[in-house]
Amino acid sequence: AFPLHSEAALRSGFTEIDGIRYLVNKKLSYRADIDVNLEEGNYRFQDVKVTVGTNTFKIGGSIEQWEEGTHYDLFASSEDGNIEGVIQLLPQEYMEYLSDFSSSGNFKFTTTVNGIAGRKSIPEINAELELEDGRLKSPRLTNDLKGVSFKAAFTNGSRQSNRTSVFTVRNFEGYFNRELVELQLKVENFDDPRVDFQLDGVLPVNGIYKFLADALKDSRISGGVGELEIKQFHLRGRYQDMINTSRIGRVEAGGELVFDDAGLQIGKKQLII
Repeated sequence: AFPLHSEAALRSGFTEIDGIRYLVNKKLSYRADIDVNLEEGNYRFQDVKVTVGTNTFKIGGSIEQWEEGTHYDLFASSEDGNIEGVIQLLPQEYMEYLSDFSSSGNFKFTTTVNGIAGRKSIPEINAELELEDGRLKSPRLTNDLKGVSFKAAFTNGSRQSNRTSVFTVRNFEGYFNRELVELQLKVENFDDPRVDFQLDGVLPVNGIYKFLADALKDSRISGGVGELEIKQFHLRGRYQDMINTSRIGRVEAGGELVFDDAGLQIGKKQLII
C-alpha cells in the first residue's frame, strides 16, 4: 500500500449510468490524496476535492474490488456552492429545462453512493439538497424569486434503477413580487415518470410570461399583465399523459385559479383572460 497524490483539470465526454448520460461535455478538476492498495484493489479517499462548474465537492470513503464487482462506499458534500453547480450533475435531457437557473443563499448538498457495481447491480445512490433564505434567478424570470427555502432529495430506490428512482421537492416557499409561493413535487419511476405536483400562491403574469412562451412554444408572447392567483392547485398522473392531448383526461387535477386582470401580450395584440 502507498499514498497517492494527484490533481488534474479535464473535460468529461460523458458518464453513462443505467443508460442515462451525465456530465456531458463538462469541465472538471480534482485534487486528491488517496491510500492505494493495488494488491487488494482498494482505494481509500483521505482528502479529495472535485470541482464541477462552480461547485467544489468534498469526497470521502472507499472503493474496493470484491468478487461480485466493485464496491463503493462514498460520500460527498458541498456547503459553499449553488444550485447551478448541482444542475450540472443532472442527466442531459433535464438540464435543458433548468440550466439557466442560478442561486444565492445558505446552500447544502450531500450524497452517498453505497453498494456493488457489477453485471447485475449498481450502487444505491441518495442525494439531498437544501437552500435557506436564498434567491433564485433565471433569464426567464423578470424578477428574482426571493426568500427561497426548500429541501430536495433523490434516491434510486430499493432496486437501484430508473423504475424505483424518486425525486422530491419539499416545503418550497419563496416570494415573487412580495407574494408568497409554495409548492411540493414528487416524481417517481424515471422510465415512465409519474408526477405529483402541488402549488399555492400568486404569480405576476409579467414575471412568468417567458416560461409560458417556452411551454406553449410561442415566441410571439412578449409580455404579461395582472396576476394569476393559485389556490391549492394539484396535478397528479403520468407525465406522458400530461403532454398528450388525447390522454390528458387521465390526469388528476384540482384547485382554483383566479385571473386578476391577467393577460398576455401576443404579437401586437393583448389577450385578457
